[in-house]
Amino acid sequence: MGEKLIKKHDLTTRRVLSCYKFPLQIVKRIKEPFDSNDWLFEIKHDGFRVLAIRDGGSTRFFSRSGHDISRQHRHITSGLDELPAERFVIDGELVVLDDDGRSNFAKLAHGRTGTHYYAFDILLLNADDLRDSPLEARKAILKALLGECDPVRYTDHVIGNGIAFFGLVKRSGLEGMVAKRRASTYSGALTDDWLKVKCLRVHDFVVGGLITGEDGQPFSALLLGEFIEGELRYVGTVESGFNRGGNPRDRAYGQDHHDLALQRSDTRDRCEIL
Repeated sequence: MGEKLIKKHDLTTRRVLSCYKFPLQIVKRIKEPFDSNDWLFEIKHDGFRVLAIRDGGSTRFFSRSGHDISRQHRHITSGLDELPAERFVIDGELVVLDDDGRSNFAKLAHGRTGTHYYAFDILLLNADDLRDSPLEARKAILKALLGECDPVRYTDHVIGNGIAFFGLVKRSGLEGMVAKRRASTYSGALTDDWLKVKCLRVHDFVVGGLITGEDGQPFSALLLGEFIEGELRYVGTVESGFNRGGNPRDRAYGQDHHDLALQRSDTRDRCEIL
């Protein structure tokens, strides 16, 4: 199915591919796993979202905030350049694996090398915008396109058995599970089509300061640090997910446990809520 769809694509339609024209699908958090044959279930990796965009030249990596982070990950983008397509937009997760093969955000946040890219969706291929196609059709196209493209890895899934799959994910010490409606389109918004169930894990950071807010808000972001080898080092900022009720202290400490997704730019490192 995927191979047939790939063969019919061509380059007759040209438009500049910008990451801002492809807003990311937002994953809604739920508390409990579930079973349904209308859904597929994937591993939730402990990294940060990255769009891989190729527009006739070299593949570029863009963080969820729009920063071009290609320079730090040439070993991955060069592999994507070898794919049999001149234009594509792929959605995925950038991770660093530990010795047991599990994604490890701490190693990613501390700038460790050896990153991998787990691709889980394709939004455009050559002249075809695929966002209105069903999820399973998009994944079939993505799998056929990627083939054996190390260090890019296709994110596989199971169908229907979400409860058992989540149990395996939890026993394996992984981040969590993402449930996706098999027939869903890619709307680039928060819907009930993509859901995540997390294995509860907590990581402590030092709040070292804040960034002054706008529009009457006491602050817009917290500056985070972590003790590494006995020294307090800056690791990024938290810019959303605060409880807007009460005083600034309540906003800082009244939030749920979230994933912090590190995003590097040429000027500073930033942490954002996944």
